[in-house]
Amino acid sequence: MRRLHRPSLAAHLVAYLSNAQTSIDEGADVEITWKRERRKAALREIFRILGTITGRHERCMFCEDSRGTDIEHFWPRSPYRQFAFLWENFLLSCSGCNRCKSNRFPLGENGKPILIDPTVDDPWDYFFYDTETDELTARWEAGGNVENERARQTLEVLSTLRHQAVLEGRGRVRRNLKRSVLSFLQRSLHGDNQAELHGEFLESIQDNDGFGLLHWFFLREGQEEFPFSKLREDHPDVWNEITLLLSG
Repeated sequence: MRRLHRPSLAAHLVAYLSNAQTSIDEGADVEITWKRERRKAALREIFRILGTITGRHERCMFCEDSRGTDIEHFWPRSPYRQFAFLWENFLLSCSGCNRCKSNRFPLGENGKPILIDPTVDDPWDYFFYDTETDELTARWEAGGNVENERARQTLEVLSTLRHQAVLEGRGRVRRNLKRSVLSFLQRSLHGDNQAELHGEFLESIQDNDGFGLLHWFFLREGQEEFPFSKLREDHPDVWNEITLLLSG
């Protein structure tokens, strides 16, 4: 899971969603209306836009291991009909994550969602990545004796985040990123053409921008691990370019 940035919709899509939501607010059946609207060109276009948010591979916004196939309602559409056609409530998910989440939607005492929304929250504020096991775990709160509740419940509801296939996917990305950094460090020492090497390196790490691990290794605790720490120490200009790209 990674932080995602939701674009604004074109005016005709905003109007479409507003009209559809009005019909729900006036008493239309949520499930029947959703099934009917799901076949319309406007909602298919919205589905396509959701795919662009996650990158060229159109991955699930939760597990990032499978292709996104469903429009997921963050606030489930049946219990929370007032959000059924709200753009900010739409996520892209795979069928596995969709089934796991279903209508499970815990709320805090303040009435706000406990589950992490990657278009609103930065998941790395709540999760810690174990590079030995490729597991996501909940961060510990200040004092170190209580797990972050939002992370804990998100992992409980979205058990897909701990499926073996997802762990293996994170592991592949982690190994590929390390290989890219090691190759860059070694080739830099051998006097390869620096401009060419620089371009190839940036392309290589961007090709391995999966599971939010670029952010983990360049902006979070992962930057302290070798060979990322070595890259930061020996090539601060390259390091700063990558971190600015990720922070933008």
